[in-house]
Amino acid sequence: MSSNPTTLDPELLEQFLGALMTLTPEGQILSWNRGAEVLYGYSAEQALGLSIFDLIVPSDRAEETRNQIEKAVVAGAATYESVRLRKGGLSVAVSVSLRTVKDAQGRTLIATNDRDRPMGALGQSFKSVAASEERYRALMEQANDAILIMDLAGRILEINRETERLLGRPRGEIVGRQYGEFVVPEEREEVARRWRQFVAEGTVFVGNRQFLRADGERVSAEVSASIVRLGAESTTLTILRDITGRRRAEQEIAERMELADFTSDIGAALIRDEALPVVLQQCAEAMMRHLEPAFARIWTLNRAGDMLELQASAGMYTHLDGAHARVRVGQFKIGLIAAEREPHVTNDVIHDARVSDPAWARREGMVAFAGYPLVVGAKVVGVMAIFARHPLSPNALGSMAAAANQIALGIKRKWTEEEQRASEEQYRLLFESNPHPMWVYDEDTFAFLAVNEAALRHYGYSRDEFLAMTAPDIRPPEEHGGGHRSPDILKHRKKDGAIIEVDIAANPIVFEGRKAWLLLATDVTEKRSLEAQLQQSQKMESMGRLAGGVAHDFNNLLGIITGYGELLRKKVGADARLIKYVDDIIKAADRAAGLTRQLLAFSRKQVLQPRILDLNAVVGETETMLRRLIGEDIQLVTVLADRLSPVRADPGQMDQVLMNLAVNARDAMPRGGRLTIETGNVALDHTYARHHAGVEPGQYVMLAVSDTGHGMTPEVRARSFEPFFTTKAMGKGTGLGLATVHGIVRQSGGHIWLYSEPGHGTTFKIYLPRTEAPGAAVGAPAPAEADLPTGSETILLVEDEASLRELVGECLEASGYKVVEASHGMAALEAGERHRGRIDLLLTDVVMPGMSGRELAERLRESRPEIRTLYMSGYTDDAVVLHGILAEDMAFLQKPFTAADLARRVRAVLDRT
Repeated sequence: MSSNPTTLDPELLEQFLGALMTLTPEGQILSWNRGAEVLYGYSAEQALGLSIFDLIVPSDRAEETRNQIEKAVVAGAATYESVRLRKGGLSVAVSVSLRTVKDAQGRTLIATNDRDRPMGALGQSFKSVAASEERYRALMEQANDAILIMDLAGRILEINRETERLLGRPRGEIVGRQYGEFVVPEEREEVARRWRQFVAEGTVFVGNRQFLRADGERVSAEVSASIVRLGAESTTLTILRDITGRRRAEQEIAERMELADFTSDIGAALIRDEALPVVLQQCAEAMMRHLEPAFARIWTLNRAGDMLELQASAGMYTHLDGAHARVRVGQFKIGLIAAEREPHVTNDVIHDARVSDPAWARREGMVAFAGYPLVVGAKVVGVMAIFARHPLSPNALGSMAAAANQIALGIKRKWTEEEQRASEEQYRLLFESNPHPMWVYDEDTFAFLAVNEAALRHYGYSRDEFLAMTAPDIRPPEEHGGGHRSPDILKHRKKDGAIIEVDIAANPIVFEGRKAWLLLATDVTEKRSLEAQLQQSQKMESMGRLAGGVAHDFNNLLGIITGYGELLRKKVGADARLIKYVDDIIKAADRAAGLTRQLLAFSRKQVLQPRILDLNAVVGETETMLRRLIGEDIQLVTVLADRLSPVRADPGQMDQVLMNLAVNARDAMPRGGRLTIETGNVALDHTYARHHAGVEPGQYVMLAVSDTGHGMTPEVRARSFEPFFTTKAMGKGTGLGLATVHGIVRQSGGHIWLYSEPGHGTTFKIYLPRTEAPGAAVGAPAPAEADLPTGSETILLVEDEASLRELVGECLEASGYKVVEASHGMAALEAGERHRGRIDLLLTDVVMPGMSGRELAERLRESRPEIRTLYMSGYTDDAVVLHGILAEDMAFLQKPFTAADLARRVRAVLDRT
């Protein structure tokens, strides 16, 4: 420490570790920080003005303390160890650092920094973090992600509440244990290796891990870990983000795509000109690739019809001999499947009565079994079965059933070829019965020589129409050329003009004496669409997180700008030039606030106040406003369904949706046109859901907005919901209109889909889940009041943003209210205890360090049951909303707000009966 006196910077006071005080040379206390309150138990109000010799210095240490103060005055600094008294008389050992400082008048003062002496280096570091409550609590307790602080050996030292939720365990079962204990067993060895590498290299680790909850459930998380220094020791800061829900949705889409490939691989294997055992082995290996069982086997029925013979085996068992090489029909589980001609499926192998060796199943970790009879017509031709170490999903079982039909037909075809290779009738059995479109065309002329029933059904042509065409005729003009030498994925055009994408498997053959090609076409349009939807969903989610974070932080700044602008407006007098300046500031802040609200809507992080709504009433009440908005040259038509079911949504946000879509339609019809708004009850089935990622089948209410404008190109459609994307000229639009609509609809639990073609207008269809509660019309907004309401009640104001707290306090006091301020929940409880009079209203932020606004309100009601509560926030995360912060009976004020908004809302809550 320097021995030269320095000038004390008051703004740095709270950043020092320990109890920091400023004293006169005689020992009178001039300043007293939060650390002093914590160490000695006295608040600043209790300590200021007193002498340390009367408050915290024991009588037997008084002379020592005076000597050290005199030493500091002479030398500029002094350090020593001593004993102090806490409130209540308890002694505490401290390390004391003294130095001289100058105040604004040039007087010499003593700055003393007392530290609790027994605390170790790491403990000091944690207290250093804790001394800055706002930063520490925001990092640990307000975070939406799980945060763990660990030593370099992987022992957990500290966690936040989200960690308890993620791991499904209380704090006492986590802190002190090794990080690897909570990782799923199969990843622990890799985690240990990666941990050693991470500590040795000191790099940042980012990856994905699965964790095991106390109830046995597995959760997936993104892991970000880095080494940080806390005091003299190195620790690790690890952040876990729960991605279980996202992973499940991605796995569902991935599983559908994988199973589409599975049936395609089975079909391709079955048309190869190879021996039956080879083809069936390829089918068994396809099961291994796409279903990931422990092993897969296929038996065929012998010619006598009484014995199943093993033809193919893949996975952990590849041999074709042994106990199950020949299974009599009616014996064991395989023989029973053939005898009963019924599948046998279970996801609980251990307790399945048909499993002859449960000890083997338990030892090998078997979980699921699925066996299917291979039947053609009324005849069993074999059995296919798998054992798996994981449960089999309904999608997987459905694909197995479809594959069983294909394999059965394939076995039948091979038998037929063996019995009568020259018989075209037997060949046609497989060709005509294949569920995928198949055809044969001439190698030289590309003329179709034969097509199967599946091709006729799928493409819409009759057999005569097909046989009169060539292979290039079913391809769009831009795809012509190449024949069988074209890429594996082609575009085909059906008779009705629809364009589909198909995966082609082609084999050269000799057909009726001429060289030809046999093709099997698998429609992959749905698969490619799901891939595109998944990529778009992930992109929109990433953009939403970025937009929401920026908007939330910007909201608080705008609140301060708007509030102080209004206060300044009252103080500039009659100077017209200054009045204009202030008004321009406020208008700019209002426009910026509108942009942040749209960003929050897009990111689905704004606070909604949903009600039971009749969308017909919403459309009816906005119709007049919409007519003024779109102009006289555009005709507005409403087609509203009778007995429309109610929905649960925020009425103001639904008005915003209609206005944004109407403005979008107006801009698409510069020469006039027609805007149609429709409502209706609809049921979205599994087929619709399969083609639209993220949609659950069920009952919905549709709101459709259509225009007769110029429409959109495919490139514009693909980006229409992205924030800041616009086709308008510079300065003519923000690019947030449709992004806002998308965010509002998704946050309301609904879905929005866009249909548009260049020159044919645009239709937006919004689907909101139906609710059984009766619908309600949306009330008209209250008229603006000429004079702002005032009052004389007492308000407890709790806001952790100091500038915003000061501003709101000034506004309330200007309206006549008495204001008691607090920066966080615990400070508010202490203020409530100190205040002897009545407190009429708690005005609190929703999310604060250490204690939420709702928890604070509940604790205050224990001692003050008459107190009313008004919440305020820019937004709250989905998890907070789900936990009831904004129930319908709770008053809420959206940030940023004006002084007028504040005055009216406070008065309304106080006057509410």
